[in-house]
Amino acid sequence: MLGAVCAAVITVTGTIMAVPTARAGFPGVNGWIAFENSQTGLQPDYDIFVTRLTDSGWILRRLTNDPAGNRAHDTYAAVSPNGNEVAFSSRRSTEAFPNEGRDVAIYVMDTQDDDGDGFGDDMRRLTDNTAIDVQAAWSPGGKKLAFASNRANPGSNAPTDIYVMDADGSEEPIRLPRDPAASTSQHPVFSPDGEWVVFVGGYVNFEIDLDLFMTRADGSGELIRLTDSVDATNTHPEISPDGTKLAFISNRDVDGDGLREADIDIYVMNLEPEDEVNVAVNITNGMIDAITGEETNERIPAWSPDGTSIAFWAGLAGGTNPSTHRPGIWLIAADGTGSPIRITDPAIT
Repeated sequence: MLGAVCAAVITVTGTIMAVPTARAGFPGVNGWIAFENSQTGLQPDYDIFVTRLTDSGWILRRLTNDPAGNRAHDTYAAVSPNGNEVAFSSRRSTEAFPNEGRDVAIYVMDTQDDDGDGFGDDMRRLTDNTAIDVQAAWSPGGKKLAFASNRANPGSNAPTDIYVMDADGSEEPIRLPRDPAASTSQHPVFSPDGEWVVFVGGYVNFEIDLDLFMTRADGSGELIRLTDSVDATNTHPEISPDGTKLAFISNRDVDGDGLREADIDIYVMNLEPEDEVNVAVNITNGMIDAITGEETNERIPAWSPDGTSIAFWAGLAGGTNPSTHRPGIWLIAADGTGSPIRITDPAIT
């Protein structure tokens, strides 16, 4: 079992969405899984943890542990492909990292804590400005990081863009192209060959409109729109290991009544623009909570290494008490055949 998963509620430009408070990053080659967790239940108190399965069972290591009152809000943990480092976002303010503006920056640290101080060894700050830099994602070779930032137009409601930088922070980040009509770009992921970045572009009209885009990781070439669903959220993209498929979550209209669905499902399509041939397939449609009989929301898809199955988070929407969401981690065939299997203990999660 990967550990308990609980839920929080966040507001994204007016839309309330339930999300897990412990987002898990992909494990590196040595098996580490990085995640953020708030032991107090307060969002400012998030810290970074790593865990992995050994012959003696699961071991847990806490890599950030800020003093009470500092509330660095360490989030968006991502394990490097070699498993030796974790990238994360933080608004920490310490003697080692003076940060008077309390901006949010990208940091990298080792997955080790040899000195036992509760912080990952060799912690270093990669971005340093008054902007908000979040959602770091490693390139397959571990030499690059993609992230979302509002540095071009700093401000609490400013548009964000996707940037790519060297993982050591030695070069100025490259800003990737985005649709000028979009109000935000978020959640970047690299293709398995490192040549492309897929990300979310957001439009705010009378309803939330999120679509998926793809562009070259070096900033050259055209911007390719992958989805075009009016007033629907298409977000949290994940590319299959062979680079041919795209999984994402959406509340798009599936019954043709012109309305967004009340729940969110996992969809899979070819990694190319959606059209009448390349149709996104809903692989979690109709999932029902066994106790309440309500439809569940499915989020955060993650491909298995062989690309045949997808793990995802599922739980009920609404309310701020994690126990009301009845969340869990499930597994389903990537083509949607068969029934999803719960792989976490419902008595714990």
